Amino acid sequence: MNQSTTTAAVAARPSGSADAPDISFVLRRYIWLIIIGTILGTGIAGGLWAYLYRTAPRYTATVRFQVMPPPLPPGTSSNVQQVSPSQEEITRFIRRQMIYIKSEGVLERSLQTDEFQHDFRDPTSGAKSRWLSENVLQAKKRLKEDMDVTPIPTSDVFEINMTAKDKDEAARLVNAIARVYMDSLANDSKLNLSRDLEQLARFSKDRKRK
Repeated sequence: MNQSTTTAAVAARPSGSADAPDISFVLRRYIWLIIIGTILGTGIAGGLWAYLYRTAPRYTATVRFQVMPPPLPPGTSSNVQQVSPSQEEITRFIRRQMIYIKSEGVLERSLQTDEFQHDFRDPTSGAKSRWLSENVLQAKKRLKEDMDVTPIPTSDVFEINMTAKDKDEAARLVNAIARVYMDSLANDSKLNLSRDLEQLARFSKDRKRK
């Protein structure tokens, strides 16, 4: 009894590619799953960063200012009593200061102070403050967010607050902002006085001509 064997022809495949998936097939089949996974991953990472940023230790330092009556003009009789501003006038003044302290000029000058520009823990390293190092890309915007000006209700007092991750640095930064604010007020007062004197000189000159 004759026996014969038969063989079926099988197409040859390159070695090492027998289990390789078809990339285009995978992309077509799972494209929405990949997109959704990417979105969810980004959202979770962003939410985790925001959570850690908010829950990480943060400290707030405060400087308080009291609104004082304007000084009496030089040469005023000692019998003249100082008139204290009303609560409404004080409230309006504090509101103006809240806007002034967060103005571009005050923010810009505050960021240029040594307290912001140098790390007080290692002043010789050339490193910036921890706060500025972490917010260097949007320093002015973040300073406007981390610094707050708050009136004390029914009083003549308002506060400048600065929040940072280092309590000692927060105190240094808020003092720098307060110093810039006071210097800015003094410079503005000098400019206003100089302007008033110029107007008075022009007025006197015009009267002499007449």
